Amino acid sequence: MRALGPLERKLLRDLRRLWLQAVAVAAVLGCGIALYVMSAGMRDSLAEARDAWYLRGRMADVAVSLVRAPDALAPRLLAVPGVVAAETRVTGIGLLDLAGVNEPVSAQFLSLPARRSPRVNDVVLRAGRMPARPAEVLLHEGFAKARGLTPGARIDAVLQGRRRSLEVVGIAGSPEFVFAVAPGELLPEPRRFGVVWMEREALGRALDLDGAFNDVVLRLGPSGVGTGCSTM
Repeated sequence: MRALGPLERKLLRDLRRLWLQAVAVAAVLGCGIALYVMSAGMRDSLAEARDAWYLRGRMADVAVSLVRAPDALAPRLLAVPGVVAAETRVTGIGLLDLAGVNEPVSAQFLSLPARRSPRVNDVVLRAGRMPARPAEVLLHEGFAKARGLTPGARIDAVLQGRRRSLEVVGIAGSPEFVFAVAPGELLPEPRRFGVVWMEREALGRALDLDGAFNDVVLRLGPSGVGTGCSTM
């Protein structure tokens, strides 16, 4: 067995003399390593949960806003290389008149396709049911919670200068609106801005977009080749 050299013997003497400090340093290093492992694992778990939520909700890869386009152009979207699913929508900003609320409240109105779920940017019901009549709507869960609104509540909305009475029949979430942020704002304000989903034909008439659309969301395939599924 090799004999210890002078520096090694000095190191052992110092460790015996400063063993408490050595234990403290080791404990600090151990805590740092444990925190790093925990934070890395939490980051990976959050990333997996986010990806699963986006996949389950058919989150769009591409979103395009326009002024107006006829519904007859919708099938041509699937001819674009790489597009595997497309959804044309009607959307617009409206003012909400809530009982007992004096501050201005606005919302983004989004259309829902008739008798089926959206193929892109799906909505997930948290309470209630899907709209079945023109005056029925879904509310985004963040806005509904901030304002204490539940299925059965009635709200008034001003769209294109015309006032409409709407019935809330469901509360929903969507991967498109994890945080609903008003146009021009940096942070979400759920008490002042929300998202309202409404039946496509009724919203089209309300926004003077009957037979047309002004918003498109697309999902792309990994191979870059569309599958040819229907958009309407």
